[in-house]
Amino acid sequence: MKPILLVGAVLPLIWATPALAQDVDVEAAGYKVGEGTVVHPTVGVTTGITSNVFREDEEPLLSPVLNLLASLSIASAPIERTDAGAPGVAQSAMDFSAGVDLHYREYLSSHEAARKQRDLGIGARLHLVAFPQGKVSFGIDDAFVRYIQPTNFESASDLDRDINKVRAHLALMPGGGALALKLRYENTIDFFENDGSEFANRVQHLFGLRVDWRFLPITRFYFDGSIGIFGPLGSSDLGGTAFKQTSNPLRLILGADTKITAATTVNFYGGFGKGFYAVGDDFTGPLIGLKLGYRYSPFGRVQIGYDYNFQDSVAANFFTDHKFFLTLDQQVKRVVLKVGLDARLRHYGSVPMQLGGGPERDDFIFSALAGANYLVRDWLAITFDYRFVTDQTDFRYMFGGAADDPSYVLHQAMIGVRAAL
Repeated sequence: MKPILLVGAVLPLIWATPALAQDVDVEAAGYKVGEGTVVHPTVGVTTGITSNVFREDEEPLLSPVLNLLASLSIASAPIERTDAGAPGVAQSAMDFSAGVDLHYREYLSSHEAARKQRDLGIGARLHLVAFPQGKVSFGIDDAFVRYIQPTNFESASDLDRDINKVRAHLALMPGGGALALKLRYENTIDFFENDGSEFANRVQHLFGLRVDWRFLPITRFYFDGSIGIFGPLGSSDLGGTAFKQTSNPLRLILGADTKITAATTVNFYGGFGKGFYAVGDDFTGPLIGLKLGYRYSPFGRVQIGYDYNFQDSVAANFFTDHKFFLTLDQQVKRVVLKVGLDARLRHYGSVPMQLGGGPERDDFIFSALAGANYLVRDWLAITFDYRFVTDQTDFRYMFGGAADDPSYVLHQAMIGVRAAL
């Protein structure tokens, strides 16, 4: 029962926590390699405090944290650093970039289980497009992430998870370029390093078509349709009892991106989705998204929006989110300020019976962030960010004959420095 509890109680919280103001825009010329390639190394260190290492609902453990960051990226050289674009010189037939990010985390705590959560997060990415300026182009994108995540109770165990997602596309731009068609295939491999969570390993396939039509210089309409092939979970690792059945999620979406004024943008989509789950609750309903952006000054922008969609879930057949969000970006000389609010009304459909808490679950998830980056130089920045995350639910997992509350509250404040070499 314990391995199931780890996945069921903690995994949804990984996705509930948005990417916060960790990335900083520091720039350096990099190192030119050959005629058309530039290497960009970046290093950084942050330290601070997290209020709830194990994301527990009672007696949360506070701990100082130290993060060491390093990244290396390689990309096509900017046109000003090559001869491309000069009279008589052909444009490049290949656009590419690649990189790797390393994130080592250390908990500076006297609590032994917290110290054992020290770990190395890894990210790797590849972007490659052949004939990017042509009417026919082909591209491949690959992204690998090793998530490092403590369990939801005081234990030396963790929920380290490796996810690799590759996307291949064929793009066509007939005529004068007002119309663009893109066929795509996506493959996702989801692997848990903990032996007790092997039943959640899976491979997903998705096929999609997107059509973009540019109407006037400031408006774009699009259609996006996709169908997935998602396999079952846990039919062998749980004594023959299936934890989750197959599904074929379908999405059909129409959308538009436009401007009302030079400073006001509108992004809207609406459509239909269906999960086609073999057993249990299925999602069938509308998909809606609306985002309004307003640039109130040359260095300040605010965005507000609403989104309703469904996602496949390891802890249930699927979950839906009524998502409300607001972001604010403001630059004051060399200081870049970021504020974000995110509230979600989340519903899980067909929670597996092995979790023992009933077939449905409803959560209220709220997160807030505030960040400030001081650009000492274009290549050097001092960073600060604070984030607050809470997940509140009436759902209870059954563990060892007792009910476990997966709700939690988390505060985290970090300060550091980032440098591009």
